Amino acid sequence: MTTLPGLGKTGQQILNASATTSETHSNGWEQLPPLPEIIDGVNQFTRHSFQLCFIHKKQFLQCLLDDHSSVSAFLVVGILSISARLSPPLSARYGSGIKASRFFIERATNLALGEIYPTKNTLENCQAFLLLSIAQEGNGLRDESHMSMCLALQIASTLNLHLEQTYAYETSNPTPDTIILRESARRTLWMLHNQNQLQSRLSSPVSLVASDITTLLPCDEDDFANGREPPSRAAFEGTRSAIKNPDLVNENRSLFESLIQAYGFWGIVKRHKVNHLSNSYPWGPESEFAKVLKKLDYWEMSLPPAHKWSEARLREHKTKGQDLAYLEVTMIPRLCNIVLRCLYLEHVPNRSLYLQKPEFFKGIEGDLFNNVCRLYDLVHAQFIGRFTKERLGGLMATLCVYICGHASIHIWRYSKDANTQKKGYFMFRRSLVILAEQKEVWPLTSSWLHTLENFAQHFSSSFASGNGIGDGKHSLRDQTTFCPGTAPISFDEPPDLSLHDQSRPEQYLQTHQMPTNSQTHQQPPWGMPPDQTFNLNQGGPQPFNMADCSVVLGGFNPTHVDHYLRTPQDNRLLVTNMSMAMGIPMESAPDDFSGDMTHPSYDAQSWSLLDNDFGGH
Repeated sequence: MTTLPGLGKTGQQILNASATTSETHSNGWEQLPPLPEIIDGVNQFTRHSFQLCFIHKKQFLQCLLDDHSSVSAFLVVGILSISARLSPPLSARYGSGIKASRFFIERATNLALGEIYPTKNTLENCQAFLLLSIAQEGNGLRDESHMSMCLALQIASTLNLHLEQTYAYETSNPTPDTIILRESARRTLWMLHNQNQLQSRLSSPVSLVASDITTLLPCDEDDFANGREPPSRAAFEGTRSAIKNPDLVNENRSLFESLIQAYGFWGIVKRHKVNHLSNSYPWGPESEFAKVLKKLDYWEMSLPPAHKWSEARLREHKTKGQDLAYLEVTMIPRLCNIVLRCLYLEHVPNRSLYLQKPEFFKGIEGDLFNNVCRLYDLVHAQFIGRFTKERLGGLMATLCVYICGHASIHIWRYSKDANTQKKGYFMFRRSLVILAEQKEVWPLTSSWLHTLENFAQHFSSSFASGNGIGDGKHSLRDQTTFCPGTAPISFDEPPDLSLHDQSRPEQYLQTHQMPTNSQTHQQPPWGMPPDQTFNLNQGGPQPFNMADCSVVLGGFNPTHVDHYLRTPQDNRLLVTNMSMAMGIPMESAPDDFSGDMTHPSYDAQSWSLLDNDFGGH
């Protein structure tokens, strides 16, 4: 096992622990499946879970083939705890993908008990604890995930992975293997930073603060694959390297760098800064809201052309095996824009504030609508045209689906325009179907699915009681019914309720009924009429009540997984006929929004977005 030279005496002594004997490694290989199945799990990890990560695909697989006992069993089990549910042979061996994942999480947890002492502070153990944390998180084990993350961060700190001098070469002509090892360590640090951002919340602050980091950002995938040191590296904004030399925060970045920076923005939006937004007048140019949005918009505009959204670029990244990472880079700005604007919907009941700048709040509502539609287009691009299980990606991508569905209810429920209602309903329903598929891979998703299903049921009750869409003139009584179950969802033939494809079999369109209106609207689906309004002056649950987002990595009981994974006959879901909705012409999302909303009386506190329970994402 190779170590990282050039650390100084203390760092060198610590990292020498990475040269663990094969005997130590071999101790963890008992009870593991045959090597071909393990290799399939590793391939699933690098192709469908983390396309950009610290694993050097070719070198890692070659080490397994040459002498698997030379590779840390703890690291391998950590990988499989995430990817086993995607592997057909591993799923078959353990009975299902969920059972396979549970086996490897338990195995990794048992191995972890022997890997938490100073003599075991190796790069591989740092990586293994990180992956175990991610797997535990995806299975709803939040406390265990937090502990594993703390251990990974502690090992990284001991190895000085946050300091750029750690990666200095001892010679002017380093070998490719030396370059690969350093790059793997560098990527480990930034993956830790990403996950730490995603898991932190008000009650659990960030442990790896940017201002403590001098490590520069990773190179591109070609350089990593070929063991090549890039001619230059960029710095992450806010790190000591960036503060010392602002020119290092440049626009010439790799896809991995863009992904790291996107995660950084999500950390800003969903944690401490956004909790101060509501205390300022958001329309002021110096307000925190304006500053965050300006910085986010500038960053997005300054992305390299290859990292900006287009279907052609998606196809290019797909050929490189980087399409899921590329989609995350394009999704996260939409997610941030949606969440930031939802924060300010809590001001609407405060009439004195709203009346000071009504046009400002109308603009927020229009921007929210446009960003939800744009996020849906990206979700649609991720899950169309391929075996769905291969398109799942990580929890961040799944969160985007959930937020898209959550916000779509807002559009569906409160729009007075029939075409806009249909758009909102389609986005909601498609999000629901995707989450139903993803719960087979990420059990945590079951909580998000359950939340959206509950909203649909509550709204159905609201409709049936006479509180219809819009101003209440659209009678929806007796339009919606509940059935004991829904048609099973199979990965073999994934349903596609996309707005861009109306040719799917009718069997996939009978899960919900789009409530019909008594009035006929002739507006095109994205032509927002001048008098378009949203009417929220109704009772019932508020669809974007973000207090309910406690299910996002928080408040999930893993003992409920079996309940969520029962056969469809065990769960009550809203069941309908979407024949009317399928009749509308499909176009891309609108470029603007010319309407406004009227809002209900409700407790502004209930709209508090990223509270302590909002959780890891």
